[in-house]
Amino acid sequence: TNVGEIYDASLDAILSAMDCHRASILLFDKEKVMRFVAWRGLSERYRKAVEGHSPWKRDAKNPKPVCINDVDIADIPKPLKSTIRSEGIRAVAFIPLVSSQKLIGKFMTYYDAPHVFTDEELKLATTIARQLGQAIQHKRDEEALREKEAELELMVTQTPFMLTRCTRDLRYRYVSRSYADLVGRSPEEIAGKPIVEILGKEGLEKILPYIKKVLKGRTTEYEMEVPFQGVGVHWLHTVYTPDRDSEGNVVGWFASLTDVSRRKQTEALLQRSKELLEKRVGERTQQLDLANK
Repeated sequence: TNVGEIYDASLDAILSAMDCHRASILLFDKEKVMRFVAWRGLSERYRKAVEGHSPWKRDAKNPKPVCINDVDIADIPKPLKSTIRSEGIRAVAFIPLVSSQKLIGKFMTYYDAPHVFTDEELKLATTIARQLGQAIQHKRDEEALREKEAELELMVTQTPFMLTRCTRDLRYRYVSRSYADLVGRSPEEIAGKPIVEILGKEGLEKILPYIKKVLKGRTTEYEMEVPFQGVGVHWLHTVYTPDRDSEGNVVGWFASLTDVSRRKQTEALLQRSKELLEKRVGERTQQLDLANK
């Protein structure tokens, strides 16, 4: 459910429960101005004229509904009264939207004739407002979580090493995209799969001694050739860190991995060059000895 669907469902409920033909939902924006986010039956001219108006202060504690039974005799500023009447509105109710004990906005109901708001109507409106406030906060929490996950994913993809998170039963819980690229699969395809399916039996057997250590709560580190199923061998420098639950029990491990295959290849080439140079120096030394003799 997206936020637009929440607004539409809420407006339907408001119009039906409050027996009116026009309604709106307004929320504080980042500049702390109360703005329209959804409405029914209101002109653009009216919305622009009254946007930002609120019967409560931004930091109001436990705000109560505000009702105007008859705009014509209400004690409100003349410009505001004129704007409301020009829209054909004779009665209006301001119902506060609260989340985590903070005012986040309001919903409004409009009537074409004077209307006396009963206690039953206000109780019903307050119930709708409470449910709407909770739904809005839930969507905001979801969006904030997605933003954090996207930010974390960006940070992970920009690091020079790969990351995995695995469980005690030897399954992948999470892998970074760089790790997935190494084995030729997507992160979503790897998550939840047994490690042996990616590494193969030989690869799992090579790292199993280090897994046993980290599952005992010890951070461990190794650098060696690790074969991957259907991909080939990679030299990896790996650090395992225990993954603990809220009670301190080891439920798996985190791994940071760096592919050092290129460095190892360079080191091997340098070693061969060194050995070849030493061999030639030895041969040349023997030749010189023979010549001196």
